[in-house]
Amino acid sequence: SEMCIRDSFTGIETLLGASDNRDTFIVAPGGSVDGVVDGGDAGFDTIVIEDGGYSQVVFSATGPDSGSITLDGAAIGYAGLEPVVFVDTTASVGADLVFNLPATDDNVQLLVLGGGDLRLQSTDAAPTFELHNFTDPGSAGSITINLGDGNDSIILPDLSGLSAPLTVNGGIGTNTIIVPGDTAVEITDATVTQDGATATITGFQNAVLVAG
Repeated sequence: SEMCIRDSFTGIETLLGASDNRDTFIVAPGGSVDGVVDGGDAGFDTIVIEDGGYSQVVFSATGPDSGSITLDGAAIGYAGLEPVVFVDTTASVGADLVFNLPATDDNVQLLVLGGGDLRLQSTDAAPTFELHNFTDPGSAGSITINLGDGNDSIILPDLSGLSAPLTVNGGIGTNTIIVPGDTAVEITDATVTQDGATATITGFQNAVLVAG
């Protein structure tokens, strides 16, 4: 069975979910946890960050199910979680979203889900970081993906499906950017352009065009 409890509290450093359960931790606007949100062993556990009018949200993955989320400088650590969900509304359109991925060899895909929703996921058989679902912050905001150290690859979506400016930094290593090639595409050391939509890129040694 599932049970939903919404409560407010102060002075709590760690939230621990039950083992082998489906726990959802919702961080309401202005909410914070000094320690770690831990989903517990097994199960399928989610952390949801509700829109709080944030200027910058930084998602830093440190392992397959662990990392931190920093909301305008206030960090919340997490462990033992599956999806990370950032629910944005018009109140904070214009937020700068930063994704820092682990210093490992990562294969990554950015997906446009529709309706303004996006997904950043690992495509490795054993994922190196947790799936992130989030809202496109719009043209007044930005999306920055830092792949980190290691030999990394990233599959971009059709850039016309993004409203926010996109920057992808390859980091140290031999890195590959993969771009759908069904439309006119131009790739330089600094940009990827599809039919007038442009993403900024750094630190890539290889580029691959694939059928979209």
